[in-house]
Amino acid sequence: MAGRNKSKELIKEIKDGNEAVLLYLFRKYYGEMKRIFQSYRVDEKEIPAQVAAMLVKIWMEIHRNDFSENIDLPSYLLNTAKENASKLAIEKKEGRKNKIKYLTVDDKNQQQIVAECVNVLDKASRQALQWHYAENYTIEQVAEKLKIDVAGANDFLNKAFGQLSSIVKIRTEYAAT
Repeated sequence: MAGRNKSKELIKEIKDGNEAVLLYLFRKYYGEMKRIFQSYRVDEKEIPAQVAAMLVKIWMEIHRNDFSENIDLPSYLLNTAKENASKLAIEKKEGRKNKIKYLTVDDKNQQQIVAECVNVLDKASRQALQWHYAENYTIEQVAEKLKIDVAGANDFLNKAFGQLSSIVKIRTEYAAT
């Protein structure tokens, strides 16, 4: 029963946008998920990036949607790891048949990694970050585009940038381990 309550607490924290849960889940379940990926013969160098990307995706799905707090989060994580590892194994097998070479995280430059991480964000966050950082809109212009006040736009941008920073940090730091 304690595990079920912990799972509920974690899901609630994710829904509330607590990004520290992402790092906690990575640290707590990385070993088990790594063994799953290894059992499907996923390349050792790819595993940290695969686990990090999977956790970020699950975190965003829970954060965006109305997931039930009754979901057993550890089982959900491990089952998702099995599905992803199986899919990678199938792709690898098909790649060998077609002589396709797959790129690893190490072959990607930082800009490509950040671009992948931006795509994990929801559409509104991506758009607001693009307006402010890529198109050099002022906070006032972003607020006008979002149809909210300046303080709300500032908070929204800070939250979106914080989420992106967390995702990039996990993707880059743990991909190298």
